[in-house]
Amino acid sequence: MKTTVTLIGLMFSLLTISSAKSDVIISGIVQTVLSGDQMIITHPDLGQRAIRLAQIDAPELALSACKAQPWADVSQKALSQQLLGMSVQASCLERLDSEGFAVCQVVVDGENINQWMLSQGHAWFDRSLGNNIWLQQLEQEAKRKRQGLWGNAASAIPPWQQRAQCSGNRR
Repeated sequence: MKTTVTLIGLMFSLLTISSAKSDVIISGIVQTVLSGDQMIITHPDLGQRAIRLAQIDAPELALSACKAQPWADVSQKALSQQLLGMSVQASCLERLDSEGFAVCQVVVDGENINQWMLSQGHAWFDRSLGNNIWLQQLEQEAKRKRQGLWGNAASAIPPWQQRAQCSGNRR
């Protein structure tokens, strides 16, 4: 059963990557994990690249006007444990996000890390790049199992709402 689920997940990983119109492949070693959805990878020829995991949004670490969200440090630690020092392949959109990050699906040892973060309850599904039924199901299953940040769903404020509240607090 686990093999079937893994194969189905891999199939959807490939569909997700191609449906996101990924045009740029970046490979390298993860040098730093900045948050539960951001990292710096180093390629021997290209140097350092800032990567944001596509279609997920992890809890926010402390922002200038707001304290860190619950689970932000756990999310960052989980991503670090999965990727720090590892060689990864990132399939990225051609354009950068507003902060200069490449927006990518990241794979290490055949596992799609974006999907892993959702399935473990370390992030929300971010619909800004389109609606993906598989990713929605991963998030719903993590909620149902009360995994990760969903263990205390009452405090689970989506990061986009936290950012909006923080920008409102700075006025």
